[in-house]
Amino acid sequence: MIKKNIIEKRENNLSEGSLEVINDFLSFYGGSSRSNYKSAVYKLLLDDTQKKDVTQLTFEDFKKCISDTKDLSTQEIYKKSFLNFCMLMII
Repeated sequence: MIKKNIIEKRENNLSEGSLEVINDFLSFYGGSSRSNYKSAVYKLLLDDTQKKDVTQLTFEDFKKCISDTKDLSTQEIYKKSFLNFCMLMII
C-alpha cells in the first residue's frame, strides 16, 4: 500500500501529456519489467531532471543522465530507452 501511495504522489507531479507518453512507452513492456521501467522514468523526470513535462526534456538532459561509459547500470539503460523514445517522438 505504501508503494502505491508513493507512485500516486509521483504521478500527480507529472503533466497529463507526460503520463500519456509514459504509458505509451510502458505499453511495450509487461509484468515486473513495466514496474522497473516506470520507476526509472519517474526518477529520471522528477529526480534527475526535475521536469514535470516530457516536452521539456533536452539533449542536455540526455547527456546529464546517461554516463559515457559502455557499462550502463540497469536504471541507466531504462532511462536511456525512455529518452530515446521521447527523442524519436519529437522527430
